[in-house]
Amino acid sequence: MYWDPFDEMQQEMNRIFSSYKSKLPERAASQPAMDMMDNGKEIVVILDLPGVDKRNIQIDCDGKFLQISAKSSAGTEEKKEGYYFAERSASSFSRGVSLPTEVIPEKAKSTFKNGVLEIRLPKREAKAGKRGHRIRVD
Repeated sequence: MYWDPFDEMQQEMNRIFSSYKSKLPERAASQPAMDMMDNGKEIVVILDLPGVDKRNIQIDCDGKFLQISAKSSAGTEEKKEGYYFAERSASSFSRGVSLPTEVIPEKAKSTFKNGVLEIRLPKREAKAGKRGHRIRVD
């Protein structure tokens, strides 16, 4: 049996990366972080969605629960004489959250700029009929 420095290096890299991975929150790789704020008149929700096209974002709200889904895909292609390389990746997520207070989904607004989704949900003052509503992404 002989000593293989590359085998030793591979074992050390595996040890380092496995300890790093265990320190990440479980949802870190699959869901973007979300901020939710109550500014008195409305609930504001902000998500970072880099690499997502706004046409691939879906937001649903029934007044008490907010559901956000998105899909993204990317690809590279390189062609040279006698050489071809193509790589594709795709990902999606769906996140639902209970809202801290009832909102008016029909009056909700959202914007998507530079990979940041912002949703503004006006708070409901008095109880009214319950109805789900899809929010358009601008």
